[in-house]
Formats: sequence, C-alpha cells, structure tokens
Amino acid sequence: MEIIEKDIKRLAQSAREYVKHLDICSCKFVVAKGLRYRKEHDGRILCFSPLTGKISVLNPTMAVIYEVISRKPELKFNDIVESLCAMYPETPCSRISHDTERALTWLFINGYIKISDGHSGKRYVSFMEAIFEGSVENEET
Repeated sequence: MEIIEKDIKRLAQSAREYVKHLDICSCKFVVAKGLRYRKEHDGRILCFSPLTGKISVLNPTMAVIYEVISRKPELKFNDIVESLCAMYPETPCSRISHDTERALTWLFINGYIKISDGHSGKRYVSFMEAIFEGSVENEET
C-alpha cells in the first residue's frame, strides 16, 4: 500500500510540475480519440471520454473551441484565437486569448484534447501520457 501511495504522490507532483511549465500557446492540438459528444440546442456540448469515464458540459465558447479543433486537427493556438476573434468581434482579442489559453489547458488536463509534444511535429500526447513520461524520465535521472 505504501508503494502505491508513493507512486500516486510522485505522479501528482509530476502533474503539478508539468502544468506549471506548460506553454499551451506554443502547442498544436488534436481531439483525443474515442470521445463522444452531442451538441445541445443552446450551443453547449456534452462530452464523454471513455478513457476517463468523465462526462462534461462545455459552455458555448468552449464548445466552439472543441469543434474548431475537431474540424481542423493540428491547429496552433494563434489559429484558434484568430477564429474566435473573428466570431466575437465585440470582445477584445486579449480577453479571447486569455480565455482560450485557460480553456485549452482545461480540455487537455481533462483528457478531451491532446497536444504536440514538442519533440516531433506529428506526435500528440494526452495529459496522462505527458506526466507519466515525465515521471519515468525523472526516475531515470
């Protein structure tokens, strides 16, 4: 039991460190495979992730972000912000950029999107893969 608790603490620490150093603005994004979602009449999206077993309700703006990524995989942060600024011209782009950064971080941490890992242009990792790999690398060094 102590070994499991120690591993959980190590992974939790790895997760905190990963998020602290995550530069979401320099990533590309893809929707995680196996997700199911349904768009509601009010613009919200109900998402189900079989990987995590989570059901989440995305507000209309986050739903737009999710749909943009699902329609055009491998988009960069700035591409998403530009799309949203065009959709919501009454909102300052600086506000949209800030909110998009937070939304993408939430979608990533909760397993709904994957990000480019920075090592190779075509490799995308989930949050769990990223922290597990980081934890293994820390163990080896």
